[in-house]
Amino acid sequence: MSAVSSGGNYISDSQILSWLAEQQDRIYGELGENMDGADDRSDFVERLSKIKSDLHGAKSPDALKGVDAELQKFVEDYGSDPRFTSLMDGLDGIASKVHQDAQVHPDRPNDLTPANQFYKNNPSAKAPVNFRDPGFVDPTKPRDHDKPPAEPAFAGYSDDDLRVWDDLIGSKVDHANKNDQLTMIHIQELRSTLDQGSQLASSFISSGDKTSSSIINNIA
Repeated sequence: MSAVSSGGNYISDSQILSWLAEQQDRIYGELGENMDGADDRSDFVERLSKIKSDLHGAKSPDALKGVDAELQKFVEDYGSDPRFTSLMDGLDGIASKVHQDAQVHPDRPNDLTPANQFYKNNPSAKAPVNFRDPGFVDPTKPRDHDKPPAEPAFAGYSDDDLRVWDDLIGSKVDHANKNDQLTMIHIQELRSTLDQGSQLASSFISSGDKTSSSIINNIA
């Protein structure tokens, strides 16, 4: 039962409930932001941990291309997000290095003709003079063994490179996990504040009802 008089410092039940609704809306908004941030950091850690593993497994041009694509998408997703500024610091250097290497070591499919493959494996052999011979190679065109040697195939990163990258990535993962721990504490505090606000409003209303009932009974 609500009090019937108004004026002065009196706060009605509706005012209390309106105040509670505003506080709950604000706290729920902050709670949602913190929960979304925790989810995004979890995805960040999961993707970064996979990149770390894939860097160790990149021992071929094809694998290098795969981790390069991962890193470029990772930087695209988090590089401009202000929430991840400190976590991204230094990781763009890894992405740039891997991307550069992926351009230097593209996949090179074996598209040599059987004849050119033969002369590549036997550089001292002479081309047949009969152009109808299936093994004939046009002498006006350079054979593969006349071309500059190709860049050695990519076979993986050195232990020193991987050690430096592991330390950097590990520090980012640790930092993200600590932020998550602090976020969980803050979420618990927000949840507790919501409960306390509801209890306080309920207490005010209950106290007002009892006071109003007492006044009415005394008047009667």
